[in-house]
Amino acid sequence: MRIRKRFAVLAVAAVLLAALLAWRLLPRTFSQVSGSDGRQPQAVSCIWDSLQLIDGEFVPDTAELQGLAPDDEAYTRVIELLSQTQYRPALRNLLPWPQTASPGMTECAAYLLLTWDAETADATYLMVMDDNLLAVQLPGSEGLLIYYPDDPAALRSLQGYLAGAAQSAVQ
Repeated sequence: MRIRKRFAVLAVAAVLLAALLAWRLLPRTFSQVSGSDGRQPQAVSCIWDSLQLIDGEFVPDTAELQGLAPDDEAYTRVIELLSQTQYRPALRNLLPWPQTASPGMTECAAYLLLTWDAETADATYLMVMDDNLLAVQLPGSEGLLIYYPDDPAALRSLQGYLAGAAQSAVQ
């Protein structure tokens, strides 16, 4: 009888653990990932970095869009592109210590700051590395949450848009 009881307890624990992991790994919308709670950012700022190998030399390229307001076309397009796909959290988000991410030797990266409330400096920091990773730092948190897009083409489109929009803003 004791063995059956132990087996039942272990089976229930295994089912609960599997359910928790399944829930944790379900895809999230951009609204859920960014911690917006249904709010719309007051401002969006973006920096796009590219490192290309041309004729055997690394050539950096940087462009930025600062202080985009909700009535700006670029603001609407950036939020739209981020919302085009869903994001799956990385297993390392379950670790108890803060996570870090570094662009390293990626071909290009985009850094975005979504300002929810300028008076309280309530903002979410996003880092898009190539087209396969979104790192998010929510307001008041120390580490990053790592997400993988279901459709990497959406992040490629975002980086292409940022590069084009920032370059045309400079000219």
